[in-house]
Amino acid sequence: MRIALTGNIGSGKTEIGKHLQKKGFYVIDTDILAREVVKPGSKALDIIRETFGPEIIKEDGSLDRKRLGIIIFSDKHKKKKLEAILHPLIWSKLIEQMQGREIVVVELPLLYEINWQDRFDKVILVRADDDIRLRRIMERDSVTEEDAKKRLQSQMAQEIKARQADYIIDNSGKWPETIAQLEEILAHIGGKNETN
Repeated sequence: MRIALTGNIGSGKTEIGKHLQKKGFYVIDTDILAREVVKPGSKALDIIRETFGPEIIKEDGSLDRKRLGIIIFSDKHKKKKLEAILHPLIWSKLIEQMQGREIVVVELPLLYEINWQDRFDKVILVRADDDIRLRRIMERDSVTEEDAKKRLQSQMAQEIKARQADYIIDNSGKWPETIAQLEEILAHIGGKNETN
């Protein structure tokens, strides 16, 4: 079974992914895959440099993700260009890692934006109130309120995603409440895969 774990920026889906890993589920974080495909020397990084300019490459040759983030969250056309470069490469890596797994959980923030929901058997959406997500983004990414708001607005509304998801976790409250919701979903889905 392929389970997509999704949620807008600042919703807390990564923490839920970590919790699932501790419970023995095989979890793939597509943010990690996205970093792997743009390693120094990779073809994808060369294309990104040509597309967005040399200033998005750090002195050590790695991608300046913070600078690139500011560019793409300010311009949806540039965001689409980046996605067109990265998404086929990420999906290819995902397919490799999902092979032979009875149950696999894939952390995929932009599931609905890139229209991959039909590639999964079940979708768990993690949501949180906008003011909570705004604060989390500012603290986590050390960005201004304006930049954090741009990131919030760059994604499809949580309400639209909630209408399409199989399960919803509200992560606006205390952590034990979030975990209780997750446990209920897991009991409904049933089964688990061993981590290795």
